[in-house]
Amino acid sequence: MKQLVQSFKNGEVSLIDVPVSRPKANEVQIESRISLISAGTERMLVSFGRSSMLQKARSQPDKVRQVIDKIKTEGLLDTIDAVTSKLDQPVPLGYSNVGVVRSLGSNVTQYSIGDRVLSNGRHAEIVNVGVNLVDSIPDNVTDELASYAVVGSIGLQGVRLLKPEFGETVLVYGVGLIGLLAVQILLKNGCRVIAADVDEENLRVAQLYGAEIINVRDENNIEHQINALNRDNIIDGALITAAAKNDSIVKNCCSVLRKRGRIVLTGVVDLHFDRAWLYEKEISFQVSCSYGPGRYESLYEDMGLDYPISFVRWTEQRNISAILSAMSKGWISVKHISKLSIDFERAAEAYDNLVKKDDGRATMAIELQYKGSTESKSTVQTSVNQIQDYNDDQSKYISVVGAGNYATRRMLPALSSQGIKIKHIVSRGGLSSSIAALKFNALYSSVDLDEVKSSPEVAGVCIATRHDSHADLAIAMVSVGKMVFVEKPLAINLPQLERIRALSNEEKRRIFVGFNREFSSYVNIIKDNFSNDRASKIITLEMNAGKIPSNHWTQSIEVGGGRLIGEAVHYISLAQNISGSKIKALHISSLKSDCNVSDSFCLSLRFVNGDLANILYYSNGSGKYKKESIKCIGGGKVLEIDNFKRLVGYGPSFNIKKRSLRQLKGQDECFKNFAKHVELGELNSLDTVDKYLIATEASILATQILQEQGFGSAQLF
Repeated sequence: MKQLVQSFKNGEVSLIDVPVSRPKANEVQIESRISLISAGTERMLVSFGRSSMLQKARSQPDKVRQVIDKIKTEGLLDTIDAVTSKLDQPVPLGYSNVGVVRSLGSNVTQYSIGDRVLSNGRHAEIVNVGVNLVDSIPDNVTDELASYAVVGSIGLQGVRLLKPEFGETVLVYGVGLIGLLAVQILLKNGCRVIAADVDEENLRVAQLYGAEIINVRDENNIEHQINALNRDNIIDGALITAAAKNDSIVKNCCSVLRKRGRIVLTGVVDLHFDRAWLYEKEISFQVSCSYGPGRYESLYEDMGLDYPISFVRWTEQRNISAILSAMSKGWISVKHISKLSIDFERAAEAYDNLVKKDDGRATMAIELQYKGSTESKSTVQTSVNQIQDYNDDQSKYISVVGAGNYATRRMLPALSSQGIKIKHIVSRGGLSSSIAALKFNALYSSVDLDEVKSSPEVAGVCIATRHDSHADLAIAMVSVGKMVFVEKPLAINLPQLERIRALSNEEKRRIFVGFNREFSSYVNIIKDNFSNDRASKIITLEMNAGKIPSNHWTQSIEVGGGRLIGEAVHYISLAQNISGSKIKALHISSLKSDCNVSDSFCLSLRFVNGDLANILYYSNGSGKYKKESIKCIGGGKVLEIDNFKRLVGYGPSFNIKKRSLRQLKGQDECFKNFAKHVELGELNSLDTVDKYLIATEASILATQILQEQGFGSAQLF
């Protein structure tokens, strides 16, 4: 199927081929008929994408400060790579879709195949949407009219927060598409509406719907115009539905509001306003979040859990439903709104029209029309790049499962730099794998793991999915003879770990884990300097990990395993690698945290050979401080790695000082090692796999201790 995406790097809008994935348990799969481009909202995306790098930086000063901090801690070249990678990642467009139900997730009972529905789905021939973001369309509401309901719900949520009373006067500042729909909602609420805008055509349409109008091109004249319209000189509330790069709109609203008036912002304006504007009149100010309660809440949007209606009367779905009902009653119309209708195949042209005038009128909305059956386009695997047939040579190929941030920033560039031929890139939704396949010259984008398992040309599989799937995917792939690279962690609980331990020796030897720091040239120098020294060592590893929200998937014990298992396991394995001995026992103690498991802790390890390691992992530090520090001390020697950009060493017969422009974390060397084993058909050593299992077990046991009491010890041998 085809899906519409935009590059943030240059603003280019394009249609790409994407495989069709099955709907998840709480999703509805919809075959699109119409999707709506809202000019105001999506014009901002187009303008941002087409702006220069300097203009992008000026419009996002907070991001610039983050980039500067990153340069200071990680270096210029690594920061350039990170920023370029972010801008290179195209984003899906669209959020208002009308279509017919095509398939249902196992938990969905509200709809049937063939139902006509509205959703916040993307601009794509087929979309999978969470059940709480789908609603049935009344029979007397056309597809075209229904496509405006999602945009209407944004205006409705702003009106709800404004809490207008019958007979009040409300100023709607900015009468683009959302503003014009909000005008109609307010009028039906029994309010007097004054519409303010700089565009005469927008104002004319607002007047046709019943609003009184003022042109605010001359901002100094707004109070005079309001007074001329409103003899009582009372404005009870203001709904801002405009976009501006300054705070003048807020100032203007404050100047005309009565004492204790209300302002609700649904648009995008700068908020660096003077406190006195609100203080003198005790004006209340609130920002409205999109469609309403539930927005950006994973439990609501992804898991299908609804708020009880007795506690949350108007969720985002109920707001959408209310707009559809109002359309059915004839209360909301798009009759006078300037719009275009364009075939989906010409979608790129539609975005060019956002910045053009049609007969002197600005286009407020563009309806993308989807024609013909998508049955023939419903493949689980899409051919992306027409490269040579794999049967033409004797090379072995790798497939990548997962196309998230790590896969696209680290794994795939490293594989490409080794000249590895990639047959499949697999992702759950299909879009990210198609984008990655185009960029890294893979033959197929797929949503089906069976395509990878059954392909005889694929000798190696790299896994970069969410952590809870790593163990099962690794077992499935080694069981059919594939070599497997698993981005850490290998497992997130003991049952998963035991299933890996139960594999045959040959199957276990097919597993490689992405403990890349062990391949760093700096780490190798440390190991070389202690390799012949019988004196015991103390290894100190410090990670200034940074804060991650408690509701992020990596913090979930069931999905991500928590940060100890998901990330600190790197350091557990690294300490074991530097020691050259297996972990014998551990002790851990943590700070209190609002996460499932604390992400600030001290972990001590004792090794069979008598070495000690202390891992200091914390999320409560400063982002301006270096992220990583590793010290190894013993036998009169001290070697220290500073953020993998500098190595210093002091000893009786040496003084080491090394620097690098990039962080030398061993990423490329780690993937090169795996690719070499795949090409030569060589299996990993059992001793190495055993160390993977020990490090993983240590991380799981330490996490269990933190869950139970926050501190304690465990014995491994």
